[in-house]
Amino acid sequence: MQAVTDKQEPITLKIKTVNSEKHVSFVANRIWGGIQTGGLFELNFILEHNQLPENLTVKIENGIEKELSRSQSKEIIRENQATAYLNIDTLLALHNWLNLKVQELQASNIIEVKE
Repeated sequence: MQAVTDKQEPITLKIKTVNSEKHVSFVANRIWGGIQTGGLFELNFILEHNQLPENLTVKIENGIEKELSRSQSKEIIRENQATAYLNIDTLLALHNWLNLKVQELQASNIIEVKE
């Protein structure tokens, strides 16, 4: 084993990335979470949306549909799409990666972050 002060030669790794059979893609417009017992950080990826109408009344004339009325709750639905549990090293790596991506978007004038 090399001592920490010894100079190590760089290595090159070839890494292949594959998706798990359980992999899913989803839209999330909110995140909720926090520290859990055992030191893991919980991230819930949430899609917030209006409830679907219970009933619609439509009129179809010449192939064109026009909504006449609807029955719909005013409740907002928060649908948890997925939950991730991160250890502190992964949480900090995610934090650094997100900050870098925001800086790149700012430098490209794609986004403007309001302070």
